Amino acid sequence: MASAIYGFSSWDVVEPTTFLVSSFWLMTGSAFYIKNKSDFSYESGFGFFYERELDKQISRANFDLQKKEFLENYIGELESYLNVLKNQN
Repeated sequence: MASAIYGFSSWDVVEPTTFLVSSFWLMTGSAFYIKNKSDFSYESGFGFFYERELDKQISRANFDLQKKEFLENYIGELESYLNVLKNQN
């Protein structure tokens, strides 16, 4: 933008241009925040893309998420019962 002011244009042309560019990035950032409804967090790129791909694969395969959650909870309960039995001996 600085080269545009002194090189091939005048401030009267560059000032509205910089305002429009800044407004565009403000709207883009605001739309991202509204869409995600969370603040930016530092996490690994691999984890983000892995979760996104996993969600796509689950939706394509019509995988039953409620059954998966039920089985995970059931396994957790069984492990807690086994720990209680181990501690009694």
